[in-house]
Order: sequence, then C-alpha cells, then structure tokens
Amino acid sequence: MTFFEVEDILGFTLPKSAYEHEAWWDKSDSHTQSFAWKNAHFFAKPNLKEKKVEFVKHIED
Repeated sequence: MTFFEVEDILGFTLPKSAYEHEAWWDKSDSHTQSFAWKNAHFFAKPNLKEKKVEFVKHIED
C-alpha cells in the first residue's frame, strides 16, 4: 500500500521521518507505531523510493 493510502486510513499525514528513514518502520518497541503493528503480529517492509509499505503477517512457530 502507498504511504498516501496509510495516511488516508489514519486520517493524518505521516511524519517526514516515515518518508526518509526505514528505521521509522522498524520493529522497535520504542516507536509507538511499530509497537502497534508488532503487537498485531505484523511487520512492515517499507520501500521509501516508491513510497510504499507492505505489512506482512508474522507467523509464529
């Protein structure tokens, strides 16, 4: 999905760092947004050049 689609769902603009730094999308408990999708058993695979992100379901063993 595009970053614009994410913004449309959320109802607000993503911060500049989401467009510039893959770390914003990283699986870190110190970032509220990544904690949320990690808690839902997803991880994000961003493509900053294309301004897209893929949310992938994490399958636990």
